[in-house]
Amino acid sequence: MTVNIPAEIQQWIDVKSSFVDYKKFQGDEDARKLSREKFARGEVEFPEYLYPELENLYATDSFMSKLEQTSEAARNLLLAGHAYKEQGDIPLWAVCSLEGGRHIRNLNKMELVRGAECLLRTGDPQRFVQYNRLLHGVVAPELFQIALQPETIFNDQLMNQLNGLVYNRWGDALAVAPETDDEVVYNAQQIVYVLNEAMMVLNYHAAGYAAEISEAHSTIATNHGKKRVFVPPSRQMTAAALRGRIVHELVIHVGRGISGKETGYKSLESGTADYLEKEEGLAVLLECGASGSWENEGIDRARKRYIAAGLIAGIDRKEALPRDGRETFEDLLSVYSFSEAEALTHLDNAFRGTDWKQPGVFYSKLQIYFAGLVNNVSFLARADNLEQAIDFALIGKFDHTGEEANIVKNLFDTAPV
Repeated sequence: MTVNIPAEIQQWIDVKSSFVDYKKFQGDEDARKLSREKFARGEVEFPEYLYPELENLYATDSFMSKLEQTSEAARNLLLAGHAYKEQGDIPLWAVCSLEGGRHIRNLNKMELVRGAECLLRTGDPQRFVQYNRLLHGVVAPELFQIALQPETIFNDQLMNQLNGLVYNRWGDALAVAPETDDEVVYNAQQIVYVLNEAMMVLNYHAAGYAAEISEAHSTIATNHGKKRVFVPPSRQMTAAALRGRIVHELVIHVGRGISGKETGYKSLESGTADYLEKEEGLAVLLECGASGSWENEGIDRARKRYIAAGLIAGIDRKEALPRDGRETFEDLLSVYSFSEAEALTHLDNAFRGTDWKQPGVFYSKLQIYFAGLVNNVSFLARADNLEQAIDFALIGKFDHTGEEANIVKNLFDTAPV
């Protein structure tokens, strides 16, 4: 049963703060592709990206009103939460903390995009860098070393446990993927068919979820607002990768959203302040569990993203001198043996919202996937009961490994029955 929330608190919870920052960095993909090809051939020093979504964004009353309302809602919820804690009302403190944190996350994404606009207009990166750090943290030297040598934390015992858990719990859904070797690949239409069949088994279709092809997406992505898992038309996958995606996109991303909605708390449905890194890490970890191996597309993707972020930040250098887009590209190829396609993919991700020219200035979301993966390995490795740890993580979209875990435990341990 959910906590009885006073009307004056509910009005702040209900403020529509949802904001997708990276959509403001979109542009003409055909033009960008041509520019990247010229960049790769050395015909231009940096790709030339236009950002039409950023033009005049902050001159609109609707955006500024959303930003102000979100800021006010977050402030009032956190102040109310402090008062409730002082009064000993732990359930309402927990609600206000989680919901206020959700608004702050969305507010920070709005401010990050304001920072991107300022960077491109004036060349000043301060706000863009500041809000990237608030949202995504910083690249850590110890994690960079693990990304280079992942075998240092991944062990067979944990993988065997994860593989058994994944198939015991979700084996029926995984069984809809064909049993073929890695020489057989499936196209986007076939991927969509398998994901929809798996959703039928998981009963997610009853909540309105479905998979479909989307020209607007370059990677497989889950959109909870639209209740869709989008697959780009050019995507191809092996059967093993498909099974991994069933766990990654459906069990974790869709499943946590559905479970969170069932709690009655908006933050657990759409995501708390600190949920994203840990959810992505859990999704990649269980994707590996579906394959039964650490040699997995998901972990390789996360690891290479972190390496790219580390090079941009200069983590591999004694002087910690950051790199621009050109220098990062050259070193990914010559020093770290990335293919040209891999390097371009990760740098296109990293330098969204920028002109690729300023060393160390990048959209740092790509680093959270590997950081979250390592965090989840530690979380599950120290769990006394793996099943119970997974049950807890699947309550909703929150950081199940850190401070938010304690808030959620307080909420459900002390909420009236």
